[in-house]
Amino acid sequence: WGLDNVMYTSEHDWHLREKNGKFETIPTLARGQWGATMDDAGRILRNVNDAPLFIDYVAAKYYARNPNLVRTRGLYDPLISREASTIWPVRATRGANRGYRDQFFRPDDSSVTIQGVGTPVVYRGDRLPKELYGDAFITDSTTNLVHRYKIVDDGSGRLKAVDGYDKGEILASYDERFRPVNMLPGPDGTLYVVDMYRGIVQEQIYWTDFLRDYIRARDLEKPVNLGRIWRIVHTTTKRDRAPALSKAPAADLVKALAHPNGWWRDTAQRIMVERGDATGAPMLKKLAAQTTDWRTRLHALWTLDGLEAIGIEEAQRALGDK
Repeated sequence: WGLDNVMYTSEHDWHLREKNGKFETIPTLARGQWGATMDDAGRILRNVNDAPLFIDYVAAKYYARNPNLVRTRGLYDPLISREASTIWPVRATRGANRGYRDQFFRPDDSSVTIQGVGTPVVYRGDRLPKELYGDAFITDSTTNLVHRYKIVDDGSGRLKAVDGYDKGEILASYDERFRPVNMLPGPDGTLYVVDMYRGIVQEQIYWTDFLRDYIRARDLEKPVNLGRIWRIVHTTTKRDRAPALSKAPAADLVKALAHPNGWWRDTAQRIMVERGDATGAPMLKKLAAQTTDWRTRLHALWTLDGLEAIGIEEAQRALGDK
């Protein structure tokens, strides 16, 4: 669910939007592969297999409305190339579909580069060290790790990603069956990792002969049905209160738009838009005009837009916002 109240997809040529209890499809350009995430400004980030991170500076709908458009700069722009990113597995990781390509492995058989990337997530929580805020994280189930990227702004709004650590990972396992395939931000301000915990993560129809032989030699077909969820915390982490936003009145949801954890802001906005209850519109307009946190102003404006309660005055003020 994006900041603009559009439900973003990967690898499809349509997005979804809920309106008046029905879903409408929004034509788009197929981008990404395994999930999507967004930053505080609502920019959508995705990735695909061996390409770690892309960003939409401009919403895809503005490209899709022009059938004659060929160039799409600003849409799905790469933030870092596979070659510019170095990973540090803590075990030998030749069990990749193309693990026979020696140039991608160190003498200890650990991969130098990502092999099967998925699930970008931008950390926008409040219970891990502040230096992680705004960083992007990806899973690489093939090499048994989660990789961190720092997002760097050159001052003009153009972004790039750089490896978060010179030599190391935020999460890596010696267990070949550790397969992080998804990550999600939590209401408690931490990060959750979905571990499929299987020997095999590549679909059989795409196996190379090398990978098939590797799997059979190590009996990686079993066990199955042993997935688990990990939670990344810090020694300073203390849990936030448990959320109950689905039951919260409009006034409390509006207040939640100022929460330091992006999960609360996103969820409060989504619930207000899903309810279609515009009784909170006066509070939202006040928030959009007066609050000092630009993130909260953005949420207030997009919530008003989702409720079809935004006016010319709010739009004009927003256009003049620094």
